Amino acid sequence: MKYLATIKIMPLPALLDPAGKTIEGNLSKVSSARFENVRIGKCIELWVDAPNAKQARQSIEDLCEKMLCNRTVETYTIELRAFVRDSF
Repeated sequence: MKYLATIKIMPLPALLDPAGKTIEGNLSKVSSARFENVRIGKCIELWVDAPNAKQARQSIEDLCEKMLCNRTVETYTIELRAFVRDSF
């Protein structure tokens, strides 16, 4: 079965996010709304072919732990959606 994985990688909440702070500081120049706690991260989408959702999720977690996410300074979440082969 094919699964679409959306992986969101964000800096750990306890860490300073310089890019987020820079954007937060400039938002008042383009909007009258007040914005706080802006954080910048990464979003990765990929397809995985696996026999079931459990194995698909495990494969994605392995990929995150080994390559995509630096666990010292980042955290990640995974959203997994199943697709029937003929639906894409």
